[in-house]
Amino acid sequence: MTAAGTPAPGNPSVERLRDLFALDLTKVILSVFILLSVLPVPWVQSYAVVFFGVFTIELALRGYVLLHDLRAHKLNRLELVVFLFDLAATLSFLPIEALWDDARLLRLFRLSRMLLLISYWGPIVREVGLVLSKRERRYQLSFVVVSVLILAFTSALILDHFRVQGIDFNGDGNPRNDASFWSMLWWTFLQLESADNILKDPNLSLAFFFSIFLTVFGLFLFSFLVGIGASIVEELVLLSKERRIGLRHHSVICNVSAHNRVLLEELVAYYEKTFRSPKLITLGPAERRYDYMHEGPLRKIRYREGNALSSHDLIKVDTDRARRVILLGEGNREISDSEVISQILSVREVNPSCDIYAEIFHSDNLEAARRAGLSSEGRTVPLLANRLVSLYLANLMVFPGVEKVFAELLSSTGEEIYTCLYGKGVMAASKPPSGAILPFPELLARAHRAHGVLLLGHLLDDPGEPTGVRHVFLPGVRPGEPSIPEVARLRGFFGIATNFSAMRDFVVSLPDVAPPAPAEEPLAALPRLELCPGATSLREVLVCGFHEGTVDFCEELILFTRVPRLHLLLPDGHDREAVIRALCDRPLEPESDEEGGRVVFSRESEGRIRYALAADDAVSGVLELRFGDWSDERVLVGGEGRHRIAELDAVLLSYVPTELDPDARSALALLKLIRLRETRPELLKRSLRIFCEVQNDEKAALFQRRFGERASATSCSAITIVAAETMRNAFLAQGVFVPGIFTIYRELLSQSGVYLSKLVPTEPGQDETTVAFGPLAVELFRREGLLLVAVELADPESGEPRLAVSPSPRSRSYRFRLSELRSAFVIGELEGRARAVPCRGCPISENQ
Repeated sequence: MTAAGTPAPGNPSVERLRDLFALDLTKVILSVFILLSVLPVPWVQSYAVVFFGVFTIELALRGYVLLHDLRAHKLNRLELVVFLFDLAATLSFLPIEALWDDARLLRLFRLSRMLLLISYWGPIVREVGLVLSKRERRYQLSFVVVSVLILAFTSALILDHFRVQGIDFNGDGNPRNDASFWSMLWWTFLQLESADNILKDPNLSLAFFFSIFLTVFGLFLFSFLVGIGASIVEELVLLSKERRIGLRHHSVICNVSAHNRVLLEELVAYYEKTFRSPKLITLGPAERRYDYMHEGPLRKIRYREGNALSSHDLIKVDTDRARRVILLGEGNREISDSEVISQILSVREVNPSCDIYAEIFHSDNLEAARRAGLSSEGRTVPLLANRLVSLYLANLMVFPGVEKVFAELLSSTGEEIYTCLYGKGVMAASKPPSGAILPFPELLARAHRAHGVLLLGHLLDDPGEPTGVRHVFLPGVRPGEPSIPEVARLRGFFGIATNFSAMRDFVVSLPDVAPPAPAEEPLAALPRLELCPGATSLREVLVCGFHEGTVDFCEELILFTRVPRLHLLLPDGHDREAVIRALCDRPLEPESDEEGGRVVFSRESEGRIRYALAADDAVSGVLELRFGDWSDERVLVGGEGRHRIAELDAVLLSYVPTELDPDARSALALLKLIRLRETRPELLKRSLRIFCEVQNDEKAALFQRRFGERASATSCSAITIVAAETMRNAFLAQGVFVPGIFTIYRELLSQSGVYLSKLVPTEPGQDETTVAFGPLAVELFRREGLLLVAVELADPESGEPRLAVSPSPRSRSYRFRLSELRSAFVIGELEGRARAVPCRGCPISENQ
C-alpha cells in the first residue's frame, strides 16, 4: 500500500483473481467442496476425479497469483506453505492405489485443506479474535469462568464435608458408590450447566438446596453469556462494515441523503439500459441504509456509513479501484461547496485516475473544484445542478407546456440527450471521418430514419472550454456555425435517443466520404405553426420565498421576458441584508468577463432593487422586497404597502430551506389560491399561472396528485408543481453518465442559447394528409431553422392528446394525420415569430 492507502499498481488479471477469491460466494463454494472431500464415506472416492478437477483449477489460479507475488518480491512464506500442503492434498485424489497399496498416509494430506478454511475465512477469524481480546470482553468472560469454578468447587467441598448420601452424583444408577469428591465436583458443574440436571427427588436434603441454588445461578450466568454473545455479534457486524466490499471499476456515491432516491433510480436505470448490472456503492452519514434503498432495484446498491473526508472510509468502499466518484452537496448548508472541494482532495489522494463528479452550488467555486481534483489521469467535473433547476423553473414559467417534454428528456424511462465523442469511453478506438461529412439536414434525416436518433448538433474541439469540446446546436442556422463542420475539429455528435447504443451506432456508421443524399419520401405542405400565445407574456411576477437558486431564477426570468416589475415576498424576520447581498454582490461569473452576471442588480432604496441588463442599460426594471406570510390570503390579496394579486401574471410559491418544514407555507398558500380562484375569481387574472416549487420529493408527488393540473394541447396548465430535489437529482444523474450534458442543458435552458418552446397549428383539424415525424422534422429545419423534438397528437379513440418525443419509425406515433396534430415542441430561435390566436378554453392565452 502507498502512503495514501492506494495499492501499488500491479497486474490487472492478478488483482481480479484476488477479488474472485475474496468473494463470499467463492469461499462458500470451495468450503463446501473441501468439507465434502474429507467425509469418511465410500462415495467420496467415487467422485475423486471431480474433486481433483475443481481443486486443480483452484490450485492453478492460486499458483498464478503466487508466482506474481514471487516475482514482485512480495511472497508470504505462510502462503507458500499452505500452497504446498494444498498441492499434496490435490494429488491425493489421483488413483494412487494402483501404484501404492497403502495410500492412507497420503490421504491424510486431504485434511490439510482444512487449513484453507481458516485462510478463506481469515478476516472473520481475526475479527472474532479482535472482539474477544478486548479488555472489557476478557473481563466479562473471566467473570463467568471464575464464577463457575468457585461455585462448583465450593459446593463440592461442602457436600463432601457433610458426607451427603443418597444422591447419584456420577449418574451410574448406584447412589451408594458416589463418595468421590470429583464426582461431586462434576455433579455441581452439571447443575450450573443446564436446568435439566436439577435434582428430581424433592426431599429437603442439603443436596436438594444446592441443586436449586446452582441451577438458578446457572440460569443467570447463561443469560449473561447470551448478552455477551449478542454484543459480540453486534460488534462483528460493525467490524464487517469496515471491510472492503470488493468491487472494481464501479461508481461510488458519497454524501447520500434521504432525498437522493431519484438519483439512485436513474443511475440504476442507466446501467440497465446498457444491459449491465448496477455497480454502485453509496457512502453516507446514516448508520444504516435509508428506507427507500430497500425497495425494487435499489436493493442491489451497497451502503456504508462514512465520510468522504476519511481515507479509511473511502478505502472500505473501494474508492481506490473505482471508475467514478460522485460527491453530492447540501443546498441548505452555506459551507457545502467548501466541504465538497475538501472531499475532492481526499478522493484524488486515494485514487488519482478516477473521474470525480462534484456537486457545486456557487459558480465562483467551479475553478477551485477543478484545481482540487487536478490529475493527469482522471477528470474532475463540477456539476451546477441547482442552477439548472432554477433555469428549468424559469423556462416553465416563460414557455407554457414544455414541462411534459423536459419530464421525458430528464427521465431514463423515455428519450434522453446523449453525447458521443470520438476517442472516449467505448468509442476509444474510433476516429472522426477522414473526409467531408453530409450537411446537417441530411445527417438529421439519416440518423432518425436508420437509428431513431434525433440529431441536435455536433461537438468541436475547443481548448478554451473546461471539457475541451464545444457543442454546436443546429449547425447552419445560427450565425458563424456552418452546416458542415471542419472535420479536423470534429469530436463527436449529440442528440436525443432511447439509449447510448443507438447514438453510438449512428456515429460509427458515418462513412469516410459523403455519399449522395438518399431520396426522401414526399412531404405534404408544411403546416403553419405559431408560437403559443402564453410564451414570454409576463409583465408582473410574485416570488414567495428565497433560497440559493432564487437569484438565478430571477435573472433568467428578466432576460427572457424583460419583466418590468418583480416582487420578492420574504417571511417575517428574514435577513433582508442577506438577500440584498445575494442579489447585488454577485461574484464573477466563470463563463463571462463581466462581474455580476448578465443582469446587474443595484440597491435603489429600502425594499427596492433596480436591475438593468449588462449588455443594454436601456432595459431596466424594479425588484421590490416585501415581508409577510404568503400563506395568509390577506397578504396575497393586497393592501397598503403590499402588492395586489389582481395585477399578477404569475406566482411562484417557493420554499425557505431554513424552516423546519420548508414547504408548509407554500402548501397552505396554494390551497388558498385555489379557493380564491373558485370562490372569488374577480380577484385574480384569468391568465394567472401558479407555480409551486416543492423541496421534499414525497410532498411534491402528493401536491401533484392533489393540485396538479394536466396541461392539454389547447390549454396550458394554470397550476404547475415542480419537485426541486427530483429535478436536481435527474440533472445529476445525466451529468454523471453523459459527458458535457450540463453545458448542453445550460444553453438549452438559458436565454442566450436556443430554447425549447411550444408551437400550435393555426388551423388544426383541417388537413387529413398523413405525414411522418422524421421528414416533417427535416422539412421544418430546412425551411424555418427549427428542430422538431416532439408532437402532441389527438388520440382518435379517446380524444385525449398524447405526447410523442422523437418517436422512432417503428412507433405508432411516427406517422399521423395533420388533423391530429395539436401542438409541436421545437428547439430554435423564435425571435419575432407570430403568436397564435388565443386558444379556446386556455386560461393563459385569454386576456392577452
